[in-house]
Amino acid sequence: GPPLSLAAVWGAAVPIVVDIGFGDGLATAALAREEPYGVLAIDVHTPGIGELIARLQESETTNVRIIEGDALAVLSSRIEPASLAGVRTWFPDPWPKARHHKRRIVQPAVLDLVHSRLGERGWWHIATDWAEYAESIVAVFAADHVVQKVEAFQALCVKAAEAAAKGHI
Repeated sequence: GPPLSLAAVWGAAVPIVVDIGFGDGLATAALAREEPYGVLAIDVHTPGIGELIARLQESETTNVRIIEGDALAVLSSRIEPASLAGVRTWFPDPWPKARHHKRRIVQPAVLDLVHSRLGERGWWHIATDWAEYAESIVAVFAADHVVQKVEAFQALCVKAAEAAAKGHI
């Protein structure tokens, strides 16, 4: 489709965050209630979209819009360059088998795409519960000439606790 008019949805002064792959929507809904951002949540998982809609309605949160579809296609064709404050990708599929690594979202070409959509001082927050994937993410960012800061940290959350119990981290 045509580029989205983010300013028409949220207003020109509202910074926009794209949430890629929001799962059940718990984090997206919770953060949206507290943040000054407009949130464009993109996912292919229909049940998760329904869960997010229910969470937003229950909390009367109005600063989130949802697109069901491929986030990379949306970023590529529907989001204008330099129009985002940030991008969030929390707990993307780690594709742990070596032959599937090419399917991981954090790849140099995707980093280039995300960077092109970020405004000045834009950010991409990524969280994973797989130590090997975290190392891969840090390596992709460290190899990029435009990335100014990479921070690796382990957040205490339900996903991290589950991963630790399984021996992933």
